[in-house]
Amino acid sequence: MKFYYWLRRLPGAYRAHPMRPKWAWHRARHGWSPRDMWSYDSYLCQSVAGALTHLRDNGHGYFGRTPEEYNARLTRIIDALNTWGRLDEWEFEVDRDEHQRRYREAQKAFRRLGEVLGSLWD
Repeated sequence: MKFYYWLRRLPGAYRAHPMRPKWAWHRARHGWSPRDMWSYDSYLCQSVAGALTHLRDNGHGYFGRTPEEYNARLTRIIDALNTWGRLDEWEFEVDRDEHQRRYREAQKAFRRLGEVLGSLWD
């Protein structure tokens, strides 16, 4: 009963679906929520790309020889992950070969990310 009282006082975005506060709580506590599992590949690509974008724009350290190389390398990773993370926007607009190419690019982006994993810090 108390839960629904507070639910009426929440902003409209949370009132749209009564499970949103629970998903937000679960995500804050565990780092993920069952809602994220529906399209986990898109969620993972978007969250990693967002974190890498913040690191590229606000980071103080860099790997490689110069900061420009660092930014270029991160930008390649970010672009591939953002493209696959927004799969629902373009999935039906491209042919099968383009779909496979974008999928391989996202896989390569995660391999590139793995190569520099120890260097990803602010």
